[in-house]
Amino acid sequence: MKVKEIFDVASRIESVGYSYYRKMSEGVGQANAELFRQLAEEERQHREKFEGIYEDLAGTAEAGRGTWEEQEVGDQLRYLAELSIFPKLEEDDPPRDYEEALNHAIGVEKDSIIFYDGLRYLFKDEDPLEKIIAEERKHMMKLMLEKKA
Repeated sequence: MKVKEIFDVASRIESVGYSYYRKMSEGVGQANAELFRQLAEEERQHREKFEGIYEDLAGTAEAGRGTWEEQEVGDQLRYLAELSIFPKLEEDDPPRDYEEALNHAIGVEKDSIIFYDGLRYLFKDEDPLEKIIAEERKHMMKLMLEKKA
């Protein structure tokens, strides 16, 4: 799996995440919808950031290494996304119960953090994903604090 394909998966996660959170905001009732609307907007922003990161990376040697390690990491990340992230995000009928919706979203955010942490392997020096990972952690903490409240 080439770097471009990995970033396409990351971009898709954010795009599908946007749709997922929009659906959740419509299903949990007006009183509970704002959190999911905020998360949807942030997912949209993440997608834009990924596109910028890839554009910056595309001109460097890192974008086309094609080593077997890169291939293996890419395959592992794709399988994680296909088996764990996308099935949760692409459900036709997301949870309508607020607590169940929170639990479901926490699981998605955890899996996304694992995925993005794996992407860090592609960068030798600077880590442009650190901000996105930090934002995903903030999403998870928002959800966990809301659950606790």
